[in-house]
Amino acid sequence: MDNKINLEGMREAAASAKVREDFDVLTARSRRRAAQVDLNTYLQFLTFMSRLCSDLPRRPLIPYPNARL
Repeated sequence: MDNKINLEGMREAAASAKVREDFDVLTARSRRRAAQVDLNTYLQFLTFMSRLCSDLPRRPLIPYPNARL
């Protein structure tokens, strides 16, 4: 398979009402899902992901004595 972009196929897909409808559904669901995630769930996800990638080299911690949010 070559790495050329099939512009005609992309134009046909863009003109398709079904493809546009599918993208609208995906966009709406992803936004709704993002709005439902609370902080604890997000932190649990980040903690879990950091444990999965624990074999990566760690960066040294930089002290921030005057950190402000």
